[in-house]
Amino acid sequence: MDTRGRRRGIFFTIASAVLFGITHAFSRQAILEGNRSETVALCSTVIALAAIGGIIWERKTSLSVTRRQLFHLLWIGGIGQGGTSLFLYQAYAYLPAGTATLVHFLYP
Repeated sequence: MDTRGRRRGIFFTIASAVLFGITHAFSRQAILEGNRSETVALCSTVIALAAIGGIIWERKTSLSVTRRQLFHLLWIGGIGQGGTSLFLYQAYAYLPAGTATLVHFLYP
């Protein structure tokens, strides 16, 4: 890998970590101010979907999948990502964001 590619990789990693930390701090604040964890999870997912959709549209990436692949993607997305986000956001109502996120990612 060339030096420029390595620098870009480091930049994207740091940016991802910073945004990830900020997102969960703001999510906890939104929940403590009375928003439901389901609403926070849905809003963050919709915003991420719009951003990723824009990138896919700009790059003209094909999203064609087989019926079996679609079933697996929906299962992984609904149970894996959806359930994980929902439970993590619900934990923010009871624990500090740092503690909940740390425990979430430390568990195997």
